Amino acid sequence: MKKLLLLLFLVPTLIQAEEFNLVCEGEKLSMASVMDGFKDKETIAVKVREKSIEIKNVTYSTRTSDESYGKIKTNYLKNSDYITVFSTSRDTPSKKHCSFVDYTANIDRVTGMIKTDWRQTDKCMSKDYFLHIIYEGKCKKQKENAF
Repeated sequence: MKKLLLLLFLVPTLIQAEEFNLVCEGEKLSMASVMDGFKDKETIAVKVREKSIEIKNVTYSTRTSDESYGKIKTNYLKNSDYITVFSTSRDTPSKKHCSFVDYTANIDRVTGMIKTDWRQTDKCMSKDYFLHIIYEGKCKKQKENAF
């Protein structure tokens, strides 16, 4: 009986520890200060791991770093309902560049919906400079290892 109870308590942990691949199909909206916005259909690959996630070949994990080129802070959260990434990076200011990038990604594990939001501003280039990309789509679990 003890073994059965222990197994029941471990099942959610084992399920969350599973590594899996997603293929997401959706639409990307790109906007910038130097052009009109436009939409594109896009398919992206996502690899979910226990301590990190890879979205479009970029890996995110919880970390903070202070490099010579700037500061990066990323939080990766994963539970039974959602997988979420929050990331900010700030360039070390120079006369020509002082870029600030904010990225969020959220995957609803129940519905399979994904939304990512990437924003870049650089007040040193121009007070009005920005680039903003929003992706929304639906993900399906990949049966075979596509990576």
